[in-house]
Amino acid sequence: MLFFIGLAALPLMLSRYGGISYVINNVSGIRSGQADIKDYLGSFIGMFASYLFYAFTYFYCRYMFCKKKSLLLLASLCFLALLVRSLLLGGRASMITPFLVFLFIPLIQGGKVSLPSLILVTGVVIAIIVLGKTYLFNMFSSEFNLSFSEVYNMQKENGLFASVFKEFEHQYCSLLMFIDSDFPYRYGTDYFLWLLKPLKLLKVNETWVDSISYYNTYMLLGDWDSNIPPGFLGLAYINLGIVGIVVQSYVWGRVIRILDDIFKRKIKSSSTNLSLIFTLYIVMFDFMWYALQNGDPAIIIQSNLPLIVLFAYFLISKKIFLDRG
Repeated sequence: MLFFIGLAALPLMLSRYGGISYVINNVSGIRSGQADIKDYLGSFIGMFASYLFYAFTYFYCRYMFCKKKSLLLLASLCFLALLVRSLLLGGRASMITPFLVFLFIPLIQGGKVSLPSLILVTGVVIAIIVLGKTYLFNMFSSEFNLSFSEVYNMQKENGLFASVFKEFEHQYCSLLMFIDSDFPYRYGTDYFLWLLKPLKLLKVNETWVDSISYYNTYMLLGDWDSNIPPGFLGLAYINLGIVGIVVQSYVWGRVIRILDDIFKRKIKSSSTNLSLIFTLYIVMFDFMWYALQNGDPAIIIQSNLPLIVLFAYFLISKKIFLDRG
């Protein structure tokens, strides 16, 4: 069911934005909300394409347990659909995560990963990080004039490791810029401001409903936009300073520890529903990773509405129980 929902979400989203040609030529604009066509319903529908990742993880988990070729075929179809989704929506994280599944499942099952798999996946992940924005998500655009060799030479001039680390420096820059500037603290408002996010659907465009990504982007670029999230430490410090970093880190660490204990206990005690438990465990890791590198509660919750809906369904239908005993 998740596979069909995720697969249906892509063409529905494309139709809302005027077709595949427009989406391909405006990937960055659609992601940042600056494209000529702004369609909140289309954006909301497109979120549910993330169910392709959940379906892929589940089918691959099932395949690793029983080695049925039909499951491998279904997992492969989901994997290909995920790559198409990533190219259309321009998300490097959504393209990287499926490759990490090939490492996570053997790690959870047996506690180790083969060296060839580690080297191969690491190489693919680095390539996506370095070439994602500059080449992969623009190569089908009619306005893209750079060849792969030109992009490769540009990256080579900077050096491989410098190119990789440069993609994550915005979080450090956000924190450093705030410390060295006269911008006021946000006094914990961003921990609750996400509750006002639905007001955007009612055309309330006042700045007081905008989350920390707008504040952070304005601080760095002078534009009131949500292009640059602050990251985990930036969220804490910009809101409550050093106290925020200590408290937020402690709370986040406790939450991760509790969830980790729950899932590990479920994996050890369950013999009939391991594929589902493994899938949810990996999906939760993906959520935690995204939350840490993003640092904007409003965007984190908005982007993960399909996951929240899915977890609510599993809990209400009693397909899973989150107990610590």
